[in-house]
Amino acid sequence: MKRAEIIKKVIGINLKPYGFNYYGKEPNSWIFSRKRNSVEQFVCIYDDNYYTRVELYTSQDIGTRSEINNFYPKWEEECEKYFWEYTDEQSFIKVLEEFVPIIINYGLKELDCMSIPTREQLVRPTEEMQKKLFLNHKEYTNSFISKYNVQIDNINKVIANITEIMQQYQNKNYEEVKEVLLEMAAYYGSAICSQFSGRWEWEGGICSVEFISYDVKIECLPLQQIVFNWRDFGEDGLKETFNDLFE
Repeated sequence: MKRAEIIKKVIGINLKPYGFNYYGKEPNSWIFSRKRNSVEQFVCIYDDNYYTRVELYTSQDIGTRSEINNFYPKWEEECEKYFWEYTDEQSFIKVLEEFVPIIINYGLKELDCMSIPTREQLVRPTEEMQKKLFLNHKEYTNSFISKYNVQIDNINKVIANITEIMQQYQNKNYEEVKEVLLEMAAYYGSAICSQFSGRWEWEGGICSVEFISYDVKIECLPLQQIVFNWRDFGEDGLKETFNDLFE
């Protein structure tokens, strides 16, 4: 049985009117794609040892996958399974033919929903921000200390200061607070350097702080920690993130 030919014939031909073309093969996967605005949408037929399923994903977030149980409203009453089993070529074709209306009637809408950027995808540190932090962390630190009249000698107090100030910026949009977040990240990273004899590093477009604790080298990513804790704010969020460094 030539699975590639069958998949292209059953899935590919039926998705062609909707703008999909054969994209390529990955291990146990045959993929079709189309471009919607600036986002590429993918329909993947995953097949392994007579078990097959459908995966949908987009270039917006390659790692987030949606399967039939996520987007087909009749999944529980009609199938309630994660893999479709077959035994030979004819039963394989029958499974693929079962997939076609589900993909067209429900999967394409799911792909359009997955193509809308989420807050998590939009609120991320850029490489430009990383570089600004690395090159200007001293200036940002001094600005933050002066602006908010805070000290840098106790990391727990530093985290409490940042958390209190971060809460005041929860109603702002990301573009408005980028510079403040850079100052927070500089203040936070400088406090870690001060308390743990750390140093600022630049590698691969990422600004980090490295230090040694109990003979173990630890890497902290101040900008990621600050941005993500502002985005998903919780009163103990930054404290928990910092404690995670030592686990």
